[in-house]
Amino acid sequence: MIEKDIHVLLVDDQRIVGEAVRRLLEPAGGIHLFFEQDPMKAVARAREVEAHVILQDLVLPGVDGLDLVRAFRLDAFCSEIPLVVLSTREEPTTKAEAFARGANDYLVKLPSSLELIARVRYHARVWRAQQERDAAFADLARSEAMLAEKSDFILQVFGRYVDDGVVSSLMSNPDALKLGGERRHVTVLVADMRGFTRHSDELAPEQVVRLLNIYYEVVIEVIIASGGTVDAIVGDGLFVTFGAPGDMEDHATKAVLCAIEMQRSMTTVNAQNRAFGFPDIEIGIGVHTGEVVAGNIGSHRRTKYSVFGRHVNLAGRIQGYTGGGQIMVSRTTFDALSVAVKVAETFSVRPKGMRDTVEVVSLDTTDLTDGADPVRAASAPIACTMQRFLDKLAAGVAVPAEIIGLSNRRLVVRSNAGELATGEELELKLGPQAEDGSIFTLVERHHDDGTLTLRITDRSTAARARLEAG
Repeated sequence: MIEKDIHVLLVDDQRIVGEAVRRLLEPAGGIHLFFEQDPMKAVARAREVEAHVILQDLVLPGVDGLDLVRAFRLDAFCSEIPLVVLSTREEPTTKAEAFARGANDYLVKLPSSLELIARVRYHARVWRAQQERDAAFADLARSEAMLAEKSDFILQVFGRYVDDGVVSSLMSNPDALKLGGERRHVTVLVADMRGFTRHSDELAPEQVVRLLNIYYEVVIEVIIASGGTVDAIVGDGLFVTFGAPGDMEDHATKAVLCAIEMQRSMTTVNAQNRAFGFPDIEIGIGVHTGEVVAGNIGSHRRTKYSVFGRHVNLAGRIQGYTGGGQIMVSRTTFDALSVAVKVAETFSVRPKGMRDTVEVVSLDTTDLTDGADPVRAASAPIACTMQRFLDKLAAGVAVPAEIIGLSNRRLVVRSNAGELATGEELELKLGPQAEDGSIFTLVERHHDDGTLTLRITDRSTAARARLEAG
């Protein structure tokens, strides 16, 4: 296959780095490097050279490199151009923040010529595929006749990008492309992978993509078989609706049964992961039922069908209280079920941004994952510090604590941390240094003796080894 010319913009304040990168890319042929020293001119320069890939340093004069990553993502022209951070900084927290700001990849400078060329070509191909997909959707909206003449082709090709139910709706009723929405009573399922940030840090980008694709190949088949509509895939997060765009009877039951099958299917997912040498993964699932607005948002050039409203947000909040292997549903969803399901516990929470408490039902998933998870006493208390987290950011002061009981998914902790809400996120550090290990948890249960049961959502390799020894 003949590679198209690729325009690469390098943003770095050192000319020697620019020359080094030019030499690294030179053997490829067809890759044209444009160099910009002034970070304040970087966004405008990307437009000027019509960049296909952006390489950016983080240490720049007069501006925080992470803020510049965000600036590229906020610019209309640059928002979807692949951005690869090229930096000497190797800290996991810096890499994680770069991805959070919108970076597509991260390379420690300077990589080998072979690797840099491969990454640039890969991201350029992905970007061009995105542009071609957007152009295809624009053609679809402009030509109702093409919908009728090439329906089979549309279902086959576009069904990979948009749920089949949405495509079928557009084909049978082209007016469905119009912007606007309608009120619908639906059930929303939100699933999220636990420990994805750590997996992204420990695996090569290509391995992360393969790990995600293994997961999605399995669970999306479960969702389709259950009648759900995949509304969005965002990294390791999955957003599914039952009851839109088409009407659906008993959508709460179908959504919960789908969640159960998704957790059961993780056995298949992890068997495939092990075959590639990847770690086992776990997901948490939240489900809620309520009235939403369903319809198209965007412009005449770019439109997306989705559902919106506070009940959609609540489904995401409920998912946030889950640990790996768990399914939690709102009382509204639970009361609408037409089948019996096993319940582990019921508790009330007040999600962020909501005035009233919400009753949440945690389903018993023991038979779906790895069976029973009995807590055993630690051979000796494991000293640690405990830090509250709000919206993924540390809050308050870390307090001393002791781990006195543990299992594969849970810890029993003794501390004087004071009032902690069910579902609150905590980080436990097993020592003052990063290499000592850390564990992210959710508060699951309070005990009369003042101890807490915490549900493990993620742990470092060092922490895993320490717990297994304890």
